[in-house]
Amino acid sequence: MDLIFPEYLNSKEMEKVLFSLQGSDGNFNVVDLSKINFIFPYGLNMLLHIMEEIEAFNTIKFPNEKIMSYLIRMGFFEKLKESWDLTEEILYDISLHERGINSDNKTLLELTRISHFSHVFPVLHTIEEKVSSILKEQLHYTSQEIKKFKDILDELCQNISRHSKSHGYVSVQYVPYYFTQNRIKYNWPVKIGITDCGIGFAETYDNVFSDKEAIYQAVIENKSSKSKGGMGFKYIKSYVSEFGGELFIRSGGASYYQDGKKGNYEINSDISFFKGCQIDITLPTKLSS
Repeated sequence: MDLIFPEYLNSKEMEKVLFSLQGSDGNFNVVDLSKINFIFPYGLNMLLHIMEEIEAFNTIKFPNEKIMSYLIRMGFFEKLKESWDLTEEILYDISLHERGINSDNKTLLELTRISHFSHVFPVLHTIEEKVSSILKEQLHYTSQEIKKFKDILDELCQNISRHSKSHGYVSVQYVPYYFTQNRIKYNWPVKIGITDCGIGFAETYDNVFSDKEAIYQAVIENKSSKSKGGMGFKYIKSYVSEFGGELFIRSGGASYYQDGKKGNYEINSDISFFKGCQIDITLPTKLSS
């Protein structure tokens, strides 16, 4: 059996991959990346999580040169080597692509592992180094809005170290365009992926709630767990709504979706189970005055 990834790695299309995993034993002949034409930060994180979770694979069918360049720049294969002892053949193929890699100023934060609160400061420092040239000058964010942007990353990264009991990943990029799940087009939005494969919301609440109810309690009611406190979603929802952005959160077998300035939302429990918590945020570029 082959594990085939779709053309676009976003929150919607990754659900199809998670569905296909449900019927497998985790052993694959080929991990097929050849159809991928675009990867968003959330999809990048999930690609790595899935590769960490599967039991075995024989080889990787690589994507086109552009996507390979992106994966190498974002540090995907370096992180993959921490989980898998890649064959000499695979490592050689990766090395052939590494020779032509160019820098990419659209990347705000490469794929970064978070497993301890001490890992959060370097993330914020990296963002600090790049905000003046990208968030402010190109995306027209004010100093106060940049601070809120950093506060979101701080809160969500801290959630991984406080609540997940595992490691996670964060990556940030601004992209040429993006269509929300409701087919709203954003030009040059900032995309944020923050994900983990830890215990998830339900276990954070000692399994007294279903996955769907746990998402409701965490995101809508902002309910604190008994031992670790709240997860800060009230503030995050408000900020995303203020920008008219998009927020997708999944945990276990349920998800939360919000878009637009009104903050309209829906909670869905008809999705495939995947452990931990995965978050996809879209913040539109502000129009220059």
